[in-house]
Amino acid sequence: MIHTPRMAPHDLRLLTEYVEASNAIYEAWDKWTLHATDPDGWPLDAREYGARAHRRDAETLAAYKTFAPAAPRLLAVAAQQLSPLHPKDVPPSTAWQFEALRTAFIALTCLGQEWQRTRANLPPDAGPGTAAYDDALDAYQSECWSYLDDWRGYGHVLSRLDEATARAAPAPPMPAARSHRGPTNGPTRT
Repeated sequence: MIHTPRMAPHDLRLLTEYVEASNAIYEAWDKWTLHATDPDGWPLDAREYGARAHRRDAETLAAYKTFAPAAPRLLAVAAQQLSPLHPKDVPPSTAWQFEALRTAFIALTCLGQEWQRTRANLPPDAGPGTAAYDDALDAYQSECWSYLDDWRGYGHVLSRLDEATARAAPAPPMPAARSHRGPTNGPTRT
């Protein structure tokens, strides 16, 4: 019998916290943009719009960074869970949403490494609060946004996959029934 692993509850909790935090950030952004854009979606104040977008990106990335260590573990378990499940056990969108999460994780990891290289190559006097640093940071956070949004929108597929795995798991074997009859071999009493 093949044992399909389950996701660690702590990792799933970190994912849920990220999805909830990023949903709150996104909802606040969406609410703000309703009043900050014209009917065609163009910003009424481009500078304020840009500043708010940078803040949205920074807050979402900060929320993701608390969850990021759990992401590769969840993806690894999900890959093992997805294969043996019968198509009737999961929605048809599960496979492509899983791939979107895997792609987003790889992209965010690469962007994080690129940001580290960029920081290392900034002039020594280019620290937080300087135009060179802040512009580079804003560019990094902006590049991350769509991948962070994929985790916000599709992250739930991992917990649903784990739940489907639990439902599909065979029941543990029942212990052998004990016989209440006495010994069948051996002396009999008369």
